[in-house]
Amino acid sequence: GNDLFNADNREGTTTAGTPQDQDTRYERTFRLTCNAVIGMLVNRFLPKYNTVHVVIMPGNHDRLVTWHLGVVLEHYFRDCPQIKIDNRFRTRKYFRFGAALLGFAHGDQEKPKQLPLLMAQECKEDWAGTRFHEWHLGHFHSQRQFSWVSTDEDTGIVVRYLSALCATDRWHAGKGYVSQAASEAFIWCKNRGPIGSVRASVGGAIRD
Repeated sequence: GNDLFNADNREGTTTAGTPQDQDTRYERTFRLTCNAVIGMLVNRFLPKYNTVHVVIMPGNHDRLVTWHLGVVLEHYFRDCPQIKIDNRFRTRKYFRFGAALLGFAHGDQEKPKQLPLLMAQECKEDWAGTRFHEWHLGHFHSQRQFSWVSTDEDTGIVVRYLSALCATDRWHAGKGYVSQAASEAFIWCKNRGPIGSVRASVGGAIRD
């Protein structure tokens, strides 16, 4: 998620109506994206993992169309118990993995300083039963990180803004908001929490 689609409709605007640079038709973009995500799950994840959890997280560019992608995935994998799709229409979602509680949001509505308390309030039982707490956000299409730590390293709450795969469009380039297109993966241990990460850059040239 997190602005996987650049626009939310055939007019080429975001959910709020802001015009976007588009390289192809809405219908073609939707079909290609569905095929890419399904192909990744079928060819890359299913052969390797017993269970795959897919958290659908719409962004401010694509709130509706990303939900539609989630509906396609729900139906495509309805008879595949290995693939679990979380397509609830919520702005914040949580996933517990052993001793870790992960929060997901796009990051355009909540302020970073609100997120630790929101996690503690919205997931009281999981919060109490875990030692590692981390948020993964998008929105800025660049890498940022904030960390709140009290008296113990295990009680730190990390709020992490993830990189994005999209190229820099004309508006962002004109404003000087140029970032490296990249994808990030984080490796977690059920007992020891975060143990590694991988970042892959894919170029991301500025559009003409």
